[in-house]
Amino acid sequence: MSTSQGTSERILSVVEAAKILRLSKSKTYELIHDNQLPHVRLGGRYIVPEKALYEWIRRITTGG
Repeated sequence: MSTSQGTSERILSVVEAAKILRLSKSKTYELIHDNQLPHVRLGGRYIVPEKALYEWIRRITTGG
């Protein structure tokens, strides 16, 4: 995925995001469907921008 600065941002599949979070695939989909986990719907597929995932983890673990 390209950003406006021309750099590349890594995108993750739901399975890859689940592995990082150490959650099941079904729990990760549940977080996506509840709009708790940052994601993008691309066609019939969900993807998770890696940077957004780590920012979300930081935010929920530090309370800010």
